[in-house]
Amino acid sequence: MKNVFTLLISLFLINSVSIGQIASDGFETSEGYAAEFIVRKQGAWGDVNESTIWKDLYSNADASNKAYKTKASGQNRPGSEGSQCLKFELNASAFIPKTEGNKPTLKLRTNDNLPGITLGEKYAIRVWAKTPNSNTEAGKAGISATNGDFQLLESTWKEYVLPFTGLNAKSVQLFFNDIGQDYEVLIDDLSVEVYVPTAIGDDAEIKSLSVYPNPASDKLYVDAEGVIDIVKIYNISGQQVMKAADFSKGIDISGLTKGMYIVSTTIEGKPVQKKFTKR
Repeated sequence: MKNVFTLLISLFLINSVSIGQIASDGFETSEGYAAEFIVRKQGAWGDVNESTIWKDLYSNADASNKAYKTKASGQNRPGSEGSQCLKFELNASAFIPKTEGNKPTLKLRTNDNLPGITLGEKYAIRVWAKTPNSNTEAGKAGISATNGDFQLLESTWKEYVLPFTGLNAKSVQLFFNDIGQDYEVLIDDLSVEVYVPTAIGDDAEIKSLSVYPNPASDKLYVDAEGVIDIVKIYNISGQQVMKAADFSKGIDISGLTKGMYIVSTTIEGKPVQKKFTKR
């Protein structure tokens, strides 16, 4: 599949607005990926051209179980002649942390100081993925950009949107989950982009957030069935225009210009968004 980036349903069952692509990768030989290259060990990206954005495949496992027991290789994409994808063969031992009690970490990560990534800003990995291990008894294969809230993969190709917040290292990380056994994941047409979610989508995810009145002119009130985190308001261009930590008495939006906006917050750790109109 050749770099097809469209506005599709995200894994939070809401649409997302792509505001500026920061990086993309189709994992083709023309992009520096030798056919059948292998990540030999942690910290070594094998036969991959150094011009790619990726640093390595990292694991926090014990020295005897490092990520060299897991490998990635360029593969011809089934059903798409002449196109290549990236296949991960994930070894269960790579999920055994070096220090007892630590959270298992196995991730594909970019080089540090990736241009366009800013500490604390919101981004998303948009990637096509699949797994032949989607229905195993031990667990379901999943991917994440934060090592939490893993999005479960299916046995057919599907596009996934994985939000994350910019880190100190200004790098991007794609995490794999621990399902207690070896498994495989295939990815293709990955992009990193600025991420602003909208509220167009499945009502099951957004009905717990109430934004009123709508349209609003002076005060906007936010209510929910659970505990709300800081409320942020974005314009339709993806720019954050307001942030409110105390919204118990409403949010003064009188200074906003007329138009459509997006309220974005988290309710008990889950991202939730809703649109409103300023009149």
